[in-house]
Amino acid sequence: MLARKPLAKYVRMTIVAAVLACGGCSFAPEDVHVSVIMPTETISNQAFVIDTIISNTGRGEQKLLSIDVPDKVLQGMLIERTEPPYVAVRHNAGLNSASYQFNMKLPGGNKQSIKIHAKATQVGDYSGELSFVVNKDWSALGFPIRMLVVAAPAQ
Repeated sequence: MLARKPLAKYVRMTIVAAVLACGGCSFAPEDVHVSVIMPTETISNQAFVIDTIISNTGRGEQKLLSIDVPDKVLQGMLIERTEPPYVAVRHNAGLNSASYQFNMKLPGGNKQSIKIHAKATQVGDYSGELSFVVNKDWSALGFPIRMLVVAAPAQ
């Protein structure tokens, strides 16, 4: 007859493993919608603007903590400034992205426009997902983007 092992030990290990496996998981905030308008192609060394609109369709106030830009997208562009201005930028090594911090209140039933002023820096095809982090660090809306940076025409 086989000896029975305590079940609680295995349940705890499973829960810990699930939490560790979901270290980069996020959940979409309720009543928040995002739209992004940007060029799909630009010339190297050319400035461009990424227009974003964040809508709070609910009644309660929400807070835009940050807009996170993947490192692989930043290989082809330099973010020069935003309107309104971000308050800080930090690198998320675990998520391979730069986090542009806003800590901006989003009143219920309102929209907020954020313009990201950037410059194409390197020829290539860049894609990833802008993450709009709302209310909590693990609560984000992702918006896929792709931009082709081409060489300037010969003079």
